[in-house]
Amino acid sequence: MIYIPRPDYASLSYIWTELLFSYPSVSRQFNCSTLAKLSDGYTVGTILKVVREVMTCKRVLQLRIQALTHQELLNVLSRHDPVYKEEEEAFELWYAKTPLGRRKQRAYELEQELKQMENATASMGKKK
Repeated sequence: MIYIPRPDYASLSYIWTELLFSYPSVSRQFNCSTLAKLSDGYTVGTILKVVREVMTCKRVLQLRIQALTHQELLNVLSRHDPVYKEEEEAFELWYAKTPLGRRKQRAYELEQELKQMENATASMGKKK
């Protein structure tokens, strides 16, 4: 099992930019940062589905006549359910109880202990 966290603002902005500007007729003046802010909580798969639903062959041909609008994308995005914060927290709690989650937590704790020991030895070396 691989846990992939929700994308942050920078990732969402990059994803929207890459997906939309892969179509040559989409204007470079199209503001993807607005979409990134409004799509917070949605997965990358959902965003990919939205772009595929909006950018049909017919719509791609119409791009030269009628520019793409945020409303088109947001209408389709609103039909999908986001990953709510409560759901994500419940999943993280469940994951922490699994054997894999416990091993990951223990490895993290060991890594932190190692860093503390390295910092302590480095500070002792500076004192001498």
